[in-house]
Amino acid sequence: MKLLKEGSVPLIMGEKKVSDLPINIVYGKKDTTKQSAWNFMNRKDVEKELDEFEKTASTDSFASELPAVLYATKYFHFLTDTTKKDGIKYEIEYLIAGKDSEKENLGMIFWRMIALRFVMNAACVYQDPAKEKEAALLAASILGVTGFPPAVVVAKNLLLLALAYGESVIDVRNLADGKKIPAVKTSSDWQLSFAGLATLNCKRKPVKQGMSYEDYLLLLLISQKDKRQKYFRMMDLMEQNIRRKVPDFKLDQCISSYKITQNLKLKKLGFGGMILPFATYTDLKMYRYVTY
Repeated sequence: MKLLKEGSVPLIMGEKKVSDLPINIVYGKKDTTKQSAWNFMNRKDVEKELDEFEKTASTDSFASELPAVLYATKYFHFLTDTTKKDGIKYEIEYLIAGKDSEKENLGMIFWRMIALRFVMNAACVYQDPAKEKEAALLAASILGVTGFPPAVVVAKNLLLLALAYGESVIDVRNLADGKKIPAVKTSSDWQLSFAGLATLNCKRKPVKQGMSYEDYLLLLLISQKDKRQKYFRMMDLMEQNIRRKVPDFKLDQCISSYKITQNLKLKKLGFGGMILPFATYTDLKMYRYVTY
């Protein structure tokens, strides 16, 4: 399908303009893997995706990574963020993907979101008798009179998987538009029909209560394989943001210091009938300098 070959950014964003600014990677590790379409028909790819997510998205991981993730979502920009920002626009996407191009980071995030949605949508489509029946009829009509039952079954399953994949693309389009989608779908939430599968066009059904683009970013950030990379990549973003105002700023050459002044007032003290030889109040000043 031509849409899939063009990459995930045009697949999701269409003709909308996206940022393609370069990212100067100094502290983080650059991801050099090539962006490619996620093969939903390859069982090994599906199992690998699920295994990786299960390993990294544990309860312990969630608890330990949550403070950093909440910090990132509060202070760093992302695609659907409505606040205006100069410079890098897809900052959280970079924390996750680690590419040196904004467009590449966005594309990698889209593929990962499609993969997450595909699992849920495939489960939904196989629990819908009406869709299974329609897929079987389509498979039989495609193969014609020469089709034998095993081939019809294979074709039916391929059609159902393709429908789940197409629905996942529509879901991510909704997310990229700032809308919400249900975490688990029912037949009434379904958007794409077999007739619209070739063009991936349909009437969308976003919901008011559901998961947003930001929610999925948080999920991907928590399930990051190398937990330390998000911190190094935060350093990259902090340095680049500051350098827009201070061009020669470098985080690894930054020296900070502070001074603490503490004023103490001691009242006249007496012990066992004796008065210590202090004035009514004695002022003491304490200083501390720290540089790091």
